[in-house]
Amino acid sequence: LSCDIGFNNDLRVHNTRTPRTHSRCDPTVKEIVVFTKWWAKRRHIDSPYRGTVSSYGYLLMIIHFRIKVVNPPVLINLQNTTIPEDAPPDQIFHQGGERRHHVWYAKDIINLPKTMNQMHVGQILHSFFEYGSHRFQWGREVIFLPTQGGIFNK
Repeated sequence: LSCDIGFNNDLRVHNTRTPRTHSRCDPTVKEIVVFTKWWAKRRHIDSPYRGTVSSYGYLLMIIHFRIKVVNPPVLINLQNTTIPEDAPPDQIFHQGGERRHHVWYAKDIINLPKTMNQMHVGQILHSFFEYGSHRFQWGREVIFLPTQGGIFNK
């Protein structure tokens, strides 16, 4: 069993809840994430300290792919939804040390628009691997879901 243990890092809690909500919006997210993590582990390409992508990095890449690359999108970007006026401040921003982090994401999945995408999980997985191996520019791009396009150039 391998795991990360952290102390006094509330931002990690926020970063964990968003993908969980994405998987509640579309159950195939979990299937693809579990398979991709297994696949990466078997190939020893899931260790950032060895210069590869972390399992959390793969998770973010899968969510980005399902929001921005698949057409029509399978998921919506929960972090680019309108913030209700009655949202508590601690659900919008997290103050961590000297830095302030934007942590808002839509949590009310019942009222979110449903996808029109009818792709089978196998088709999505195939397209994801094609995207990661041919179209994503590993040396030049960084995935950052809160932005409109979901990618920053290095």
